[in-house]
Amino acid sequence: MRSQRQKVRHSPQVSLNLLGEFMVASFVRRRSILKQAKYPAEFIGARYDPAQRAAAGYLSDANRDPDRLKADIEADLSAKASKSRWFAERRNLCEQAVSCILGLEDALKLDGLDVHFGNDPAHRFEIGGVCVTVMPDLIVQGRGPKFGALKFRYVKTKPITDKWAAYSATLLHQFVEERLSGPDGAVDRRRCNFVDVFAGRVHEAPSNFKELRKDVEAACWHIKELWPSVRMGDS
Repeated sequence: MRSQRQKVRHSPQVSLNLLGEFMVASFVRRRSILKQAKYPAEFIGARYDPAQRAAAGYLSDANRDPDRLKADIEADLSAKASKSRWFAERRNLCEQAVSCILGLEDALKLDGLDVHFGNDPAHRFEIGGVCVTVMPDLIVQGRGPKFGALKFRYVKTKPITDKWAAYSATLLHQFVEERLSGPDGAVDRRRCNFVDVFAGRVHEAPSNFKELRKDVEAACWHIKELWPSVRMGDS
């Protein structure tokens, strides 16, 4: 069987999740992050995709019926049912993720807001010559109008630090400001939330976001300079 060619991003591109981690990572981990960004895996076992879709659909529905959420996730998982260990683990993790989302619902403070389903691949912007893919799970709008967004992180094994979360929420806030609010809208910093689902924590964009944006821009310039030298064989 002929193997597929490794995908290569010739122009600098990194996800919000990876860039947030890059900002606080060791030099060794930073090298690994850049390799992962430049040479993305052809198939990534997206363990949490069913939970992510179902949760975003549930939270953007004005009715928010928990029974419907559980039914949706069950239907999605059953459609892809398999006896393999991977699928069994996936089912278990997705069910845990949905339970965490239900437990976080009050902390998300969505009542009184217009909530829209996100997960749009076109939701990206450029910083310092680097394309940053953001893809918020939810877009929210309050009176004013004031805009915000929520990005959920579905990783159980590695809870994020407060500093890591601050950079990630700052990136989300900047994206909403530059791409979503429009000329007649404003951005509510407190509604730009990076959510660590399994840790049960909701991180608002910090008040010192201007300082953190400068750090991120400098890091992106550095990523742009390093990008041509990143090799598949880097360890």
